[in-house]
Amino acid sequence: MPRLHKELIKINGTEIFILRIDAKDPRGVIVIPPLIGGNALQQYHFFKVLSRSYTMVLFEYRGHGKSKGQFDIRNSIEDTKKIVDYAYKINNSQKIYGLADCYGSIPLMKSVSDREDIFESILLINPIPNLQYTMGPKDVLKHYFLRNGKVYISNPFDLKDIVFYINCILFPDIEKSKNHFGLLNYSHLKAYSLLRDYLFYRIEKKIQIKQVPVCIFYGTKDSLLRLDNKEEIKKYEHNFLKMIKNLTIKAIEGGDHFFIKTNNKRKIEQLQSFFTHLPSLSAGTT
Repeated sequence: MPRLHKELIKINGTEIFILRIDAKDPRGVIVIPPLIGGNALQQYHFFKVLSRSYTMVLFEYRGHGKSKGQFDIRNSIEDTKKIVDYAYKINNSQKIYGLADCYGSIPLMKSVSDREDIFESILLINPIPNLQYTMGPKDVLKHYFLRNGKVYISNPFDLKDIVFYINCILFPDIEKSKNHFGLLNYSHLKAYSLLRDYLFYRIEKKIQIKQVPVCIFYGTKDSLLRLDNKEEIKKYEHNFLKMIKNLTIKAIEGGDHFFIKTNNKRKIEQLQSFFTHLPSLSAGTT
């Protein structure tokens, strides 16, 4: 049986919660960033099958769950980088693996880009290529101030209301209110910096992964990322090809954006296949 280990580490003076699942005879260590509004235990349940063979390092961004501090995009990227260093250390400075889905792919890719020397390979599931991919600045202004063809009069300085409205469009299936998004309470949110980065932070321009093998799984029915449209698939793949040299892309027929949340046979087979046949993914782009 895998063993659960919980601890708090400090990042720039702020306590960050880590959940480590130690396999009996691990084949390696996998870092798995959380989702915005999610927590470490949630990610463990999504990818539990891997705990039989790998030590899993999961954590919670600042402002989430047992972690302290305030959440914003840049803090989540910094948190992930420090957790990657932690995972590398507990693995006796041996190369580690990365696994992320949806938003978690952005801070993981940035960590890999900064420290390619410590990664063996990474797997991204329905990843978002950049912060503006599903809704750019013009889309935000259009949707927020023009609703049902009519001008919507609102306080443009109510930043949390704008964040709430954006999240309603981007993440319709996540429990939310004007005070929280999933497990993220907005009292632990840097609303100004989050909104600024949602609209203008081009993090993808700072990501270049030249050597580490990367595999992407995406669902062909992912309407959130518009991947149910063949033309959009080409644009989607092109976004990653600009950042990643050694890339393999695999379509999951019939999968939507949330297929990873279900413990279906197809998901388990795909995960096990990736981590069992890593050498086969180093051949290049498909």
